[in-house]
Amino acid sequence: MPWPPRSADAKQLLDKLAGMWDTQLPDAEPRQLANVLWACGKLQYTNPQVLSSTLTEFQEQLQQGIQDVNSVDIANALHGLASAAAAARREVPGVPAEELTAAVCQLGECMQVLVTRPWLEGVEPQHISNVLWACAKLRINPGDAVLNSILQAMSRPALLEAVLQHLANVMWAASELRQRCSWQPHVDQRVWQRLLGEQQLSSISGSGMPQHVSNTLQALARLSLPAANPTCASSVISLEYAQWCA
Repeated sequence: MPWPPRSADAKQLLDKLAGMWDTQLPDAEPRQLANVLWACGKLQYTNPQVLSSTLTEFQEQLQQGIQDVNSVDIANALHGLASAAAAARREVPGVPAEELTAAVCQLGECMQVLVTRPWLEGVEPQHISNVLWACAKLRINPGDAVLNSILQAMSRPALLEAVLQHLANVMWAASELRQRCSWQPHVDQRVWQRLLGEQQLSSISGSGMPQHVSNTLQALARLSLPAANPTCASSVISLEYAQWCA
């Protein structure tokens, strides 16, 4: 097979792997299930059977308890679903809208449990960034309390020091969820002051990535102005503070 493979060859290979995966599914661990969902999204391999069966098995294992699931598994699964939806015109093939919403809510609640643990075992900024990004891309609100907990966790010192490029994605996702999914963030103003501190803003502006700056500026505008939805009529941060950050 030539490298990189042609689209037809790549699909043939992925179809063969999908058949093998089907036989391994009953014995798969949470990390393996999440990785398959992530890979399908990254490769834009929107096989309905693979996506549906893998997500169903992952949900069933989550129902048995999250002791064997960590934040990277949740983030990878959600990121894969959002990427698959983007490749298939906002729908996840094989997963009806109601089932997708239920899955996102379940995954979001599991992430909430993980980020509210005292020591944030294994939770990294990228995991939070990817979870919020995926919810925003899917335009699914897993619950206001869930989103509040995840956003607040990002401002904890253990994560904030390592934020760098992930902060811009978090800001964009928060503003997108407010704009599209009627989420009015209810976190202490100190959370915003930590997320938008001078050191964090300097990291964004000095990252060399115009998209990070653009996402942050867009978020500042959205969060400092009333949203179109009546439930989000009040601003989240003051216009003066947004201007200072800008």
